[in-house]
Amino acid sequence: ARRPSSHREPRHQCSIFHCSGHRMGAHRSDYADRVNDETIVNREVRFGVGPGLLEELKRRAPATPRRRCRVCLHGSAEAPIQEMVTAVCRDAYFPPHRHGGDSESLLVLEGELALFFFDDSGRVSDRVELGAPGSGRTVLFRYRPDVWHSAVVRSETAVLHEARTGPWVAGGDVVAPWAPAPSDAAAIAAWIGRTLETSHVRDGHR
Repeated sequence: ARRPSSHREPRHQCSIFHCSGHRMGAHRSDYADRVNDETIVNREVRFGVGPGLLEELKRRAPATPRRRCRVCLHGSAEAPIQEMVTAVCRDAYFPPHRHGGDSESLLVLEGELALFFFDDSGRVSDRVELGAPGSGRTVLFRYRPDVWHSAVVRSETAVLHEARTGPWVAGGDVVAPWAPAPSDAAAIAAWIGRTLETSHVRDGHR
């Protein structure tokens, strides 16, 4: 059935995986709207994520410029809980950033990644190794998002469920002034290398 003409297209949550709000090649399926190469938005009241959708996200991710693809489970920027399932490639870059909200959490469905927190100078203050069930790593981690944070994927692909408190406010995510520019591949590679050398690792169970 077609949506009523009064329906407003939802704006899209920015997250640690950096949602994009611009439209590119809108497409509709039986369960969701594709609003750009990276983002699919759920438009159902009841919605499940199964193997087919996970494979679709993993298939699309390598073809996107920023090497990720997500489905937004929430219906609008005003939703009190903002949820996304995202497939991310190993070479994706997430600029260190911070934002408001009471909490944010990551649940690893497939693959592995390292979650980093930084002080105002860009020094690593905490590091959490996350992995899917069976990996021996922390599976779920909850944190306050008002400190600088970023993530580095440690497997060829990682699939994650992210949840954060809403509503989403445009411009609410602030990128750290010392973060490499997304266009500077050499600076990004050097920064990731230095960050991964950090030995300050938390077990995640505290």
